[in-house]
Amino acid sequence: MDFYARCSRRVSFHFSHRHVLSVLQVLCLSASASAPARLVVIGGGAAGYFGACRAASACGKGALSVTLLEAGARTLTKVSISGGGRCNVCHDETKERADLSQGYPRGERAMLAALSRFGAPDAARWFRERGVALKTESDGRMFPQTDDSASIVHALTDAAHDAGVDVLLRAKVIELNCLDNAGDDERFEVAYVMRSSTQGSPVTHRCRCRYVLVATGGSPEGLALLSRLKQPLVAPVPSLFTFRLATVNAAASSSTTASSKDTNDDATAAFDWQGLAGVSVTFARLRLEPVTENGGDGQDHRVSAANGVAKGSAKAVAKTKRKGKGNTAVRSEGPLLFTHRGISGPAVLRLSAFGARVLHETGYRCEIMIDWVGLNEEQALAECVRMKGAHAKRGVATGAPAAVALPRRLWARLVASAAISAEATWADVSKVQLRALARALCATRVLAAGKDMNKDEFVTAGGVDLKGVDPRRYESRLHDGLFFAGEVLDVDGVTGGYNFQNAWTSSWIAGSAIADDVARRAAAAEASDVEPVGKFASG
Repeated sequence: MDFYARCSRRVSFHFSHRHVLSVLQVLCLSASASAPARLVVIGGGAAGYFGACRAASACGKGALSVTLLEAGARTLTKVSISGGGRCNVCHDETKERADLSQGYPRGERAMLAALSRFGAPDAARWFRERGVALKTESDGRMFPQTDDSASIVHALTDAAHDAGVDVLLRAKVIELNCLDNAGDDERFEVAYVMRSSTQGSPVTHRCRCRYVLVATGGSPEGLALLSRLKQPLVAPVPSLFTFRLATVNAAASSSTTASSKDTNDDATAAFDWQGLAGVSVTFARLRLEPVTENGGDGQDHRVSAANGVAKGSAKAVAKTKRKGKGNTAVRSEGPLLFTHRGISGPAVLRLSAFGARVLHETGYRCEIMIDWVGLNEEQALAECVRMKGAHAKRGVATGAPAAVALPRRLWARLVASAAISAEATWADVSKVQLRALARALCATRVLAAGKDMNKDEFVTAGGVDLKGVDPRRYESRLHDGLFFAGEVLDVDGVTGGYNFQNAWTSSWIAGSAIADDVARRAAAAEASDVEPVGKFASG
């Protein structure tokens, strides 16, 4: 007989079924008659709120004391500003789990299993049940129909209020300690500094609790707390960023490209991208290749739990292909946008996510090869030759082949990069220039000189090493009662609602596990107080 069946028999002995909301809640309430267990949630973001709501509501009011500590003056700040203030709450609820899990450069396998327990359909249902109508856009992103993140914020804060969660603002946690000799009900001590909204002196408070849920996102302070508990960590690095591009000499770019050998290699000059700000394409294929490999010693990035210092360089990056000894080529595809400083757009953000480790090692210096047309060089060359034969008198800069659907400014710049003058007709173009133009269409080369933060999503790769976490409960393998949710884990997704989905999924599982443990302990306590039925029969 499984746990819930055993619980049902015990509950029915004391309550009529019409009074039982859930087995879990009744068992938790029976324990709370003496003193409720206590949960402290560190972090007032999406994962912290959702985990607090799940744990408290699954137990029922009064069964579990839940306190959420937020260091800032307000909670759910990332929820409020993400997606341009619309909040991309999750990604396409009709998408298969296997496809959805591929949106996680780190944590794909863990998310595949976790999404079977609480996936995008479950998250969407949760918000709809609280009055938030959702819509799915053509790219799979899901938003509230109001196009206002306040709808999501209010749903979460109302749920926390209804579940009896106590939220403390300006409460910065400064210590998290395990109490080895304090008893099973007080496994942890949390010390936090309360700062009032006025200029009063900060006051340090300490509380003891049975459970702690850490949902501090990519905060270095959160990882420092866990490092002191010797919880295994993976060194954090930025993810989901745009690229600053190096400036190049336009004349040198065009002359080098035109004089390249008539081969299929990547020996094209760097593309002169300046002046293209605002130009966008709906689809491009990108390939990233590091320029240098600082510290490429093949070690991993797990952090020493004692001092929080990275042990070595990157492990193999997901969704990559090896090119040559020691080099890692990372690929992505999707919309691309030129900015005043470089390139952005979903394809670029995805590239930065899957290449986060490699890029960090190289100081964010890399070559990015861009395929604008989805053709190989010979196919692109054939299109150009066909255009030359059919429209010899047409100007090249204003007459692109039918297979090349590019913005006019971008096409003209690609033509210039092949050393073809702006006044040239197709009849004027030499074989060498045709080859150079075909190569530019399939392998435009730009040089990244650094990164810029993406204003809509700011994500960290790294965090709590999944090897030190029970994936069924999102609980530490080292410390019973210590749980994790959201970005603090070494799980991060691409843009499009994947990171919020990780927040909902991991915190739901962690909150459920906490409620299960409260119920289990309540059942054990009740069993110790009730004499076996057989003893009454023998009397």
